[in-house]
Amino acid sequence: MLATANSNLEQAVANYKSALDIFGSRLGSNGTQRETYVALLSNLSLVYLKKKLYHDAETMTGRGLEAEWGHDKCSYRRAMARLHISLNTSGGDLPRLGGAQNDVLNSEPGDATRKLLLRIDKEKKKLEQRERQHFSSGFASAMSGTL
Repeated sequence: MLATANSNLEQAVANYKSALDIFGSRLGSNGTQRETYVALLSNLSLVYLKKKLYHDAETMTGRGLEAEWGHDKCSYRRAMARLHISLNTSGGDLPRLGGAQNDVLNSEPGDATRKLLLRIDKEKKKLEQRERQHFSSGFASAMSGTL
């Protein structure tokens, strides 16, 4: 069953990329064409999230937000990708978490958004505390060497 799910995700990636290739470098300023383009990027980012390819998901949602700033699903999915990237980065990634927090604040409020914001906030506070402890231990060490 897992092999089938994986091959379905691979097929989805191929299909979304193929559809995006149709747009090329030209994109209308508004309307259905732009909406379709952003929806394809958002959907591709969801597939990347499912495949745990968080950097790719972040890139796709970023492209979607360049085309349509404030797109709810792109904002939410980029926040999710940024959270996972930080969680998978040794020592965390505080700037990326700050970006994730901003992304969530730009998306439509709802239960899932609220839960994601709380999760990001918790991780951000944990990293900030770790940085403060690291700084204070380094400062104490430096001061003891000068006395």
